[in-house]
Amino acid sequence: MRLLLDENVPKPLRRALTAFIVHHEIVHLLDLPGWSGTRDESLYPLAAAEGFHAVVTNDGRQMQRPREVAAIAASGLHRIEYPHKQQGLAGMGLVIATVSAGLPGALTVLEEADGQRLITLRSIDPTSTARLRVIDPLVDPPKFCSSRVLTSRPPGCAGRGGRGRRDLARRHEPGPVPLRRRRRHRPARADAWPARATAIPLPRIRGRARVRRRAAVPVPAGGAPTHRRAAL
Repeated sequence: MRLLLDENVPKPLRRALTAFIVHHEIVHLLDLPGWSGTRDESLYPLAAAEGFHAVVTNDGRQMQRPREVAAIAASGLHRIEYPHKQQGLAGMGLVIATVSAGLPGALTVLEEADGQRLITLRSIDPTSTARLRVIDPLVDPPKFCSSRVLTSRPPGCAGRGGRGRRDLARRHEPGPVPLRRRRRHRPARADAWPARATAIPLPRIRGRARVRRRAAVPVPAGGAPTHRRAAL
């Protein structure tokens, strides 16, 4: 199918739609030379003559003007309308979300239709109660999440990780980080005694031990050799 985006449709919407709608041709009116400023009474007959099958617009009052309604009915083109109430970047995101969510289903309906169809895409509720689900992990901790750890750590879940995860979480804690006590490793010296020395049995000596030895005495001339005792 060939889709024509009306002049009031933002051009970024076409880039978003062509990213995932690849089996249909999507053309913006501003990309066609000479089509800018064309009134709706002449737009629909011109689009039908150029081979388009549907027109996407956000003009909510178009179906309240008799001449434009007559032009739409005479052209036989499908009309797809989406609401656009918010302005700015938030409104742009809401438009892209609304059309991206509803247009694929609308194209499926139009391919099976046997006549002209007028389709209105329902807007997505942008309120936080409808689009967001907020959980306080301290009040309602997720599964496999320790509430004891969450009371003193930043958002996140402390699993069964080792020391590395604990140190990473402590970096985000306010205030000084207490140092962990570690065992002091002292390298053993070569001349140091071991921590548990084995007692070496020594011989028990009572009193003073005397060792006697004989010292040779020179022999006098003409006499027998004599010996004297020396005490050590």
